[in-house]
Amino acid sequence: MKPIHLYNTLTKSKELFTPIKEWAVSLYSCGPTVYWDPHIGNMRAYMFVDLLKKVLTEVGWYSVKHIMNITDVGHLTDDGDHGEDKMEKGARREKKTVREVARAYEANFKKYSKELKISAPNEYTRATEYMTEQIAMIQSLVDKWFTYIIPWDGIYMDTRKIENYGKLAQLDFEWMNSEHRVDWAKIDSSKKINLSDFALWKFSPSDSERAMQRVFEGEFSWSLLVKDDFIASNFLQESEYSKQLKTATINDLGESDKGSVWFPWWHIECSAMATAELWTHIDIHTWWVDHIPVHHTNEIAQAECSLWCKQRVNWWMHGQFLNINWSKVSKSKWDDLSIPWIIEKWFEPLDLRYFYFTGHYRSFLDFTWEALTAAQTSRKNLVKKLSKHLPESIDMSKISWWELYQELIWHLADDLDIVSVFSRIYSWLDSKESCLDILLLDSQVLHLWLLDAINQLKTSSYLDAPEAIQALAQQRIVAKNKKDYEEADHLRDEIAAAWRELKDTADGFTLNPL
Repeated sequence: MKPIHLYNTLTKSKELFTPIKEWAVSLYSCGPTVYWDPHIGNMRAYMFVDLLKKVLTEVGWYSVKHIMNITDVGHLTDDGDHGEDKMEKGARREKKTVREVARAYEANFKKYSKELKISAPNEYTRATEYMTEQIAMIQSLVDKWFTYIIPWDGIYMDTRKIENYGKLAQLDFEWMNSEHRVDWAKIDSSKKINLSDFALWKFSPSDSERAMQRVFEGEFSWSLLVKDDFIASNFLQESEYSKQLKTATINDLGESDKGSVWFPWWHIECSAMATAELWTHIDIHTWWVDHIPVHHTNEIAQAECSLWCKQRVNWWMHGQFLNINWSKVSKSKWDDLSIPWIIEKWFEPLDLRYFYFTGHYRSFLDFTWEALTAAQTSRKNLVKKLSKHLPESIDMSKISWWELYQELIWHLADDLDIVSVFSRIYSWLDSKESCLDILLLDSQVLHLWLLDAINQLKTSSYLDAPEAIQALAQQRIVAKNKKDYEEADHLRDEIAAAWRELKDTADGFTLNPL
């Protein structure tokens, strides 16, 4: 067990990590909004959380309870109080129901996480299954006079009444509400008391329907508004819904009820789910740096005011973006940079996992195909070098801790310094003992499955290559038979670019990993 130091966004410093409960850590992570496939920029954040969990459990010897939400309603396109629900946008794009879109992309996210060897949280919590908890938290804020209503809009938090609002981002509260502020924020200041006020719960428009609408019936009770042809059994099966379900149709509502039709909101969802699963005081909360000034700032405000606690989360940890050409990877620009597309380019998900390890989680990481290729080469070279120093058979349970292992976990305990870990790994690849240390760390933390790759390297054959590469090898035979040597050389280069080595033999050729 090593003492672990982690950077805390709240204090802007690296501190010795001490959990609230001895040997037990509560961890909450903002999860995907499941309206589209996650791209490789999104997946970097989950890789950061995966590394954090493994360091806590394997280096710090803590037990970790990890909760990650699935946002399947209420996240608007501008990440604030205006715009269109991203789930509705996705459903319209694909001509499906919101629930069909949500479950399909939730399944894809879990599949990609598994391919990247990212361990699942203890529980995924869906926003649509925690309505009662959200309503209860809002009601407590209303009862404590922290809110006001904008007619035909929603219930808003009055940030003037919140002590130290914006402390996470160190916001200039006076400037935010100043008449001299000039920017292009999508805020209607004629309705809000303060520009920094934020929505907790929104009214449905009177002239249109929203997905996942609810009608509030008092005492934290609510019903899901459905159409007349709604079949509850189909919904429960399609949605894998795990909570008690109450429904109502618009025809069931009286005139007074129609003013109580709402739809959930993004900020309150996370606070309610985290409270339900981890209670009022949480050790660590994670996600991207862009959540600091709005989403996480508002999470702190509403949770601490609702629960009357001075510090809701002890450690706020934020990962930095993945860039392409110095621009943040986003769905609007790089829709096709997904895990399947990476595989189509003949890379393996583990190549991408290795690439993520080439940058510290708090530093920008710039994606290029050259950088991913370099990561692939480094991973394969690491496998080949390790294989030269290892015995034929290895029992991982009998590996002892040597000097290198202690040094590597010391770097990991220093705010997840994975870059230094790999720097030291490559400087120690000269003995059996250090190679065993590397394999031990890989089995516990890195999860690059180096031992599996070593075994595959020893037994690889033509048939182990992807079908597309086998086809290129066959095309090269045809080109050689036609004496089209220029085409044959071109095909050899394509095979080499896919990290397969083709060697001509008396019987034909061999095709092995590089």
